[in-house]
Amino acid sequence: MKDSIYRNRTSKQVAYFPRSRAYIHNPGMGIVSMLYSDHMVDMHIPELNGLDGAAFDRAHQVSRHIPAYDEMLAAANYEYTDNCYLRVGWRDLQQSSGRLDLSDDVKRALDAVKTSGKSWSLRVMQCSPTNPEPSLLPDFLSWLPCAEVDGENSSEGKKLLPLYTEDYFKYWSEFCSLLGEKFDSDESLAYVDLSGYGFWGEGHHGSKRLSANDDEKLFDRTAGNERVERLISIHEQAFRLTPMVLNAHHCEYEAGRDALERGAWVRRDSYFLWFKPQEAECGLYRKPSAGVVAETIIPLDTPPRRTTDSGNGFRSFLDLPGLKCDWGCHYGVVGFNPADTLFAAKSYPELFADFAERIGYRVRPSIVWLTGDGERRWLTLGMVNDGCVGIPGELTLTAECMGVYTHTVVSDDDNYNMCGHMTLIDLPLPDNASGKVKLSAELRMRGKRAPVRFATDSADGVGPYVLTIDV
Repeated sequence: MKDSIYRNRTSKQVAYFPRSRAYIHNPGMGIVSMLYSDHMVDMHIPELNGLDGAAFDRAHQVSRHIPAYDEMLAAANYEYTDNCYLRVGWRDLQQSSGRLDLSDDVKRALDAVKTSGKSWSLRVMQCSPTNPEPSLLPDFLSWLPCAEVDGENSSEGKKLLPLYTEDYFKYWSEFCSLLGEKFDSDESLAYVDLSGYGFWGEGHHGSKRLSANDDEKLFDRTAGNERVERLISIHEQAFRLTPMVLNAHHCEYEAGRDALERGAWVRRDSYFLWFKPQEAECGLYRKPSAGVVAETIIPLDTPPRRTTDSGNGFRSFLDLPGLKCDWGCHYGVVGFNPADTLFAAKSYPELFADFAERIGYRVRPSIVWLTGDGERRWLTLGMVNDGCVGIPGELTLTAECMGVYTHTVVSDDDNYNMCGHMTLIDLPLPDNASGKVKLSAELRMRGKRAPVRFATDSADGVGPYVLTIDV
């Protein structure tokens, strides 16, 4: 053991803050509700009741359900909703070269976000087998060469996947620049998915939706790596302030793994039997200060429930909050649309309660000491993270005493890993410090900053932004 700096200090315990069992809302973490997506179907209607897992497949055969503004706002305002996710098509945001043209549905969703005061996140798809329209390209780009794709609903005909030509990259780059100019500086924009490659922009061309000839062209690993590398560069230039999220499929390419090493976030959209070790690895071995997004829990009307007779291989959607937190997620997505969120809130509130106990980070000082060496004095914090994963960025701790402010910046990248155990952190105090110290915290995620609530119940309240300590 290295020599301790505390052996030569005097110390006195001045405070203790127990962990809170309440759900603590904080930046860079929480439960996500989709306000708009390619799955705008209500799976909770009578004709789909009782179908269990088959309801999801059958849902694409029924009429599309576009939620009214009040439905979007109700999902955004739900007590467990922290972030509102928009998964939209390229044509929903642009119709003419050189400018953005937001659709009325997207405008309604963004207005609901603003009214609710919640954060939001975004993915723009260039191809979606689950959208009703055949192409997600803006009309002015309908001339771009495309491959035909089998959609979820055979009655809607083929869907179009734009090929990765120089013209495609030119217009995608222009579009991303416009998008970044409009939204990157928005403090409420929590993260943006890397997109532009593969079905749903997720970095893969699987599910046997293409002809064998197209498969051979699109699965070329060298070309794929070059395309992903190019799209990452376009995205990073457009969004310099907002965290970029890679799908686990992007990390199958060297370009994706390089981006993870630079601090890109990672997401996976499903955790059933096709979740693979290499995909789990993307989250486990990313840069420690990077975030993890876990999609998507689909609440069904008659879910199978785990029983003592189920067997260890059994899986229910009610297991997924725990599974996602086992992986270590900052964000967990519930449902594909507002109807899913509102149905789960009414019928399965335990789903949200399971998330609320563990999701994200939950930082607090446990024991607080006043320490000194005869010349200087410190507030020594025994910091703990009661959440399932580390802090997604840099945490600045600030102590204010007698009008003097001191700061310490901590990051999991610097081995300040507080998960499940105490980490000692010093904040200098004035030599003659006495009276009350006000402790606060701020999180920086790339270029975004926000105050952090401490995950404790104290005289300052439940999950307070400021803790008061008598020294």
